[in-house]
Amino acid sequence: MALKGNQSSLHDDVRLHFEQPAPASLARMTRAESIDKGHGRIEVRQCRACTDIDWLRVRHPEWKNLNSIVAIDSERLIGDVTTQETRYCISSSLTSATQMLISVRLHKDIENQLH
Repeated sequence: MALKGNQSSLHDDVRLHFEQPAPASLARMTRAESIDKGHGRIEVRQCRACTDIDWLRVRHPEWKNLNSIVAIDSERLIGDVTTQETRYCISSSLTSATQMLISVRLHKDIENQLH
């Protein structure tokens, strides 16, 4: 599930975790990258997934079955213009960053087809 502004304290906690990770957490974080080319653009996505989140469960006990947090960094190059964005997600899954990256991409593709 994507985190947005309406979950402000949870969003802020997850964002800060990825911006300033503790050394022990870095060792347990998995990473993956994908590159898509097409329609005149190149998009590089990097995923960081962390399951070492006992601290987050304590701070947000209302989120039952919370097992991992995810950061997706996207960089898009269209012509001479490069844009960057980081999205944060929470999940009940314990899968790797590689699988998370695939899942997030499939979810976004489904949303785009609905519009």
